[in-house]
Amino acid sequence: MIEENKAIEKATVFLLERYKRQPPPFFKAYLNRKGEKIKFPGLDEVFVQNETYWTIWFYPAVKESDSYITVHVFMDGKVEQPAEFFDE
Repeated sequence: MIEENKAIEKATVFLLERYKRQPPPFFKAYLNRKGEKIKFPGLDEVFVQNETYWTIWFYPAVKESDSYITVHVFMDGKVEQPAEFFDE
């Protein structure tokens, strides 16, 4: 299992390499566990996690925005960004 500090490091390096600039500061991390049930505000449907992975949040790239930058770090070391937040 990847520890929280290693997941934060992987997410930071991923953003740095992808966008060629320092990402905003780290905000928080959350370990999504396989089988965990999640209900998002405003939705009636309950979702069940199908794998375990870290969600790493960074503060927004644009001041006064509420769009936190999100990166997923999987237990096999794979890193992905579910959405892009910088102008490329």
